[in-house]
Amino acid sequence: MLDMTPQKVAPDEVVACVRPYAGRGCAPPGEVAPRVSALIAAGCVVTVAIALLGMDSMWGSADWIEQSPVWGVGRSEFLYTHGLPLLLMIAMALAFAPRFDVSRVLRIAVLLPVFHLAAIVIAAFAWTAIHADIDAVNEAQGWKVSYLPNIGLPSSAALVVAFGAVFAIAITIKWRRGEWAHAGVMLTLSYLLLVGLWLPILSRLSISSSNAFNAANAFRENCDFGYGCGYRYYWAWQFNHRILSREAFTVLAIVPPMLVAIAFTAIAFRSPRLFNRLRAWPRLAVKLLLGGGVLAALTLPDEGWLLYLESSYLVLFAVILAVGALITLTVITRLGSLASHFSFGRLPKVEGTIARDEQDEVARFEVTSWLRGPRLAVRSFVVATPNGNVPLDGVTVLARVPASTTALDVGEHAPVLAPGDRVIIGGRKGRTGAADPFRTIEATDVAAVAGADARAYRFSDVALVVWRPAVAYLAILVAVALPYLSIVLT
Repeated sequence: MLDMTPQKVAPDEVVACVRPYAGRGCAPPGEVAPRVSALIAAGCVVTVAIALLGMDSMWGSADWIEQSPVWGVGRSEFLYTHGLPLLLMIAMALAFAPRFDVSRVLRIAVLLPVFHLAAIVIAAFAWTAIHADIDAVNEAQGWKVSYLPNIGLPSSAALVVAFGAVFAIAITIKWRRGEWAHAGVMLTLSYLLLVGLWLPILSRLSISSSNAFNAANAFRENCDFGYGCGYRYYWAWQFNHRILSREAFTVLAIVPPMLVAIAFTAIAFRSPRLFNRLRAWPRLAVKLLLGGGVLAALTLPDEGWLLYLESSYLVLFAVILAVGALITLTVITRLGSLASHFSFGRLPKVEGTIARDEQDEVARFEVTSWLRGPRLAVRSFVVATPNGNVPLDGVTVLARVPASTTALDVGEHAPVLAPGDRVIIGGRKGRTGAADPFRTIEATDVAAVAGADARAYRFSDVALVVWRPAVAYLAILVAVALPYLSIVLT
């Protein structure tokens, strides 16, 4: 029987497989398991594939105008359809080439969402340009009907409002010590997965079935040229039509996934024990939803496919929110570390040693989910100083993220401070005004404790925090793309 209990991983050692079941793979500190590398590579492939298919579809909607000898605008088909995919591949190669403190694929995982945001902006400008060409030809010819799908682009105002609402909810869920940024990432990633897989199902449910009228009751007076007039029976076919209004469909597409995402994130951050007990249920729900999304996409009638395509901006909206949350987490992690170390550097300090009679590590990074970075958990402990023992509870700990966290699975942890470790206490003078703020416990106001190797986060440290939700984003992107790709490839 496999040992499924949480494991502790040493911070500076090469770790072997703690649960060597088939397909997991192993990786030393700073490297990721083979299955994670394969997932990141799949994310890169899907990125290029979606860019190629998307740009080709946009060009296909207007190639009759762009290449017409009468209306030809003169745009290059190759640059329009292949320029963005080539640009993405060049960006990935440049990001992968330089050496890095940790695995290079981690850098790709962290930077790929930024590439996606840039690709969305470029594609939006490209679609605006080609749509303008079509409108110009329609106006010049006096055509009042456009056969293009009614695909909208997320407005900047709506994005700002939605982004503010997301982080207002995240702050409400968990404010303490920057956890709101992690909550925002989990919320947006959950919403992206749910809305992306729910959309093809809702599109299928929102389209009626086709039925034939009774031929005996369907007739008309028919006059054929050269054959006179008379009555002829004919079969009239009722085509698929949309059951829901556009407004009702949009509400049903947005609200249920958002409510579920909020509930999921709130449980994960406010009731971690309940979240651990229910961990298997979300996985099962995602598998069922993915299968239902692909099946619904494959059985979509023409009107359903058009509805699905026209609603793709909702997925695009969710992608932008998720990427924005990841970028926010990256910035907050970096700036938060700089601010903490700057404040710590201005405080009076004293060196000490964590009491050796402590039972276990006093600070550790825990991996609780793939939808958030490692969590720093700190318990109360005692530090022995030249001026006496200082008991600490709820104190801020400044420590580097161990490279060994890349080898951790959900439920595992890596220690950063243990009994016997040297630390530096930063404190302020108490209200007693004692000359030495550490001479008595009562006159000590401890602001933070730093490990011996603590430093302000560099990009490699930030990558160790952000890479896991970034990989989850790529996995979600692949899952959300499956219904669309299943239609295109079949």
